[in-house]
Amino acid sequence: MRHSEKHAISEAHEEHAITGEHEEHAITEAHEEHAITEAHEEHAITESHEGHAITEAHEEHAITEAHEEHAITEAHEEHAITEAQEEHAITEAHDEHTITEAHEEHAITEAHEEHAITGAHEEHAITEAHEKHAITEAHEEHAITEAHEEHAITESHEGHAITEAHEEHAITGAHEEHAITEAHEEHAITEAHEEHAITEAHEKHAITEAHEKHAITEAHEEHAITEAHEEHAITEAHEEHAITEAHEKYAITEAHEEHAFTEAHEEHAITEAHEKHAITEAHEEHAITEAHEERKRRG
Repeated sequence: MRHSEKHAISEAHEEHAITGEHEEHAITEAHEEHAITEAHEEHAITESHEGHAITEAHEEHAITEAHEEHAITEAHEEHAITEAQEEHAITEAHDEHTITEAHEEHAITEAHEEHAITGAHEEHAITEAHEKHAITEAHEEHAITEAHEEHAITESHEGHAITEAHEEHAITGAHEEHAITEAHEEHAITEAHEEHAITEAHEKHAITEAHEKHAITEAHEEHAITEAHEEHAITEAHEEHAITEAHEKYAITEAHEEHAFTEAHEEHAITEAHEKHAITEAHEEHAITEAHEERKRRG
């Protein structure tokens, strides 16, 4: 009996030892699985953080590119406006040169016309001198002829000659006045034409200026529209960045929460294993105690 009781107690101790080993092995495995799970979760969180950092870098690069494109666009627009202003300045210089040339041509034409009128006046003065000379000669011939016997006849002829000379002088004067009047009229017409040409040049200049101002205004408006579009693009990029950050923060929070849940489950599993181990120990101690008591009773 003693031998069988000892054997039963020995078996109970062995089973207790084996059970203890199994439970310790189960607890060790649970701890190891917990450590592995934690490592996986930390790796997932690290990857999430790294993905977030890469995304941020890409977004910052996109925003930088948008800013750089904006700067380049502005430089091109400023260059276009500068070119438009320079072309406007050159056009103005050409227009002023054209007007100056028109004024100079007008001055030269006037000088030529004044010369023509002066010439006409001079020719008229010479003609008058010649006529006066002819009349003087006629008078002198008349004086000489008076000394001769044919005085009466000669007088009649000379009087006729003088009358003719006076008449020719009157006709010549009329022709010369007509020529001078024509010269004045031609001068007036030329002036009118020149004034018309100058007026046209001024009008063309005014139209050119209006077109150039319109072109510059359009360039400024296009620049303003381009800026508005670029600012909108940059704002969108910033908003997308903010949304991406919010999504990434949410993903990281979820990963942390899942990690917390996993830890709680693992702690619960370990607690259960410890409790089962305690219960098993209690059962084994109870069995050993019962075996000892039975041995005492029988002994």
